[in-house]
Amino acid sequence: MSYCIMRVEKRKRKALYGLQIEANRTFADHAKGRDFAASDIQWALTDFNIFLVKSKNWGKAVTAALKDADVQERKNSVVLLDGFYGASSDWFVDKSMDEIVDYFRDCLAFHERTYGKVLNAVIHVDEKTVHMSCCSIPLLEDENGRSRLSAKDIMGGRDDYRRRQDEFYEQVGKPRGMERGEVPDPAHTREHLTVQAYKNQQLELENQELREKSKELQQQCKVLLTQNQQLQDINQALESQVQEPFLHYCMMEFIRNAKVRGERGEIKLVVDGFQTYMARNMEQLRAKWEQQLLPNFYQPQEEERFREREYDYELDEIERG
Repeated sequence: MSYCIMRVEKRKRKALYGLQIEANRTFADHAKGRDFAASDIQWALTDFNIFLVKSKNWGKAVTAALKDADVQERKNSVVLLDGFYGASSDWFVDKSMDEIVDYFRDCLAFHERTYGKVLNAVIHVDEKTVHMSCCSIPLLEDENGRSRLSAKDIMGGRDDYRRRQDEFYEQVGKPRGMERGEVPDPAHTREHLTVQAYKNQQLELENQELREKSKELQQQCKVLLTQNQQLQDINQALESQVQEPFLHYCMMEFIRNAKVRGERGEIKLVVDGFQTYMARNMEQLRAKWEQQLLPNFYQPQEEERFREREYDYELDEIERG
């Protein structure tokens, strides 16, 4: 479902230069190091932005317009109405550039009918969602043809705000099959979002999504680290149980299959020599055991006991005889 979007803000003279350099930016500005906080500008596309109305010096243009209208500017006068026109991102998906420009031309016409003669209007195609920045000088003409500067009368109150949103939808959005977005109640909002505040709000929503994804990734990372530690423990256990027997097996296989050349050039198996070596050492070990252990198998007292038993048996046989 696609929505048409319109917002208009009051601006004083001190804001004109900052608004101008952002709205009328060029790639050369970026090359010189000029950038705009909290923006998602794709500078490679900046020079493709489309100007429907262009003023190179907004301050001088405002001064000239007020002079022509014979209007005296007060110190804190609102001298500009800054408009933002756009649509939800899904509306642009299947639209040609001609259709997009035609939509913003209708937005420009609506702005001029509603808020006064347009000073500057540019379609920004170098940001995430295409939109138009449009501004006008809030001049009104009374019954006698005299002009006055009054953003308050043009902007009106809450009911005027809703009425203009309805008119914009009926005149520009509805013919294109767009939906009317919900109008925020000014009673619950001290001031409407500026263009930059809107960008900041969108970035904050994106940052919140990224933070949530980051938490999920951190949790997945913890699980993977735990699994990795478990695998390391398993590998260590396998090494302790398998490595030593396997080493012994490899050594025995090597000895069993290894060959050497004898003194006369004949080929001999190492295992034959190894078995001879083992047999010789086994005989030496057996002899050593017999020398150290066998004498202790029969103690002297046991020999005396055996002799007594034999003597007793002889006496017993003589007496019975």
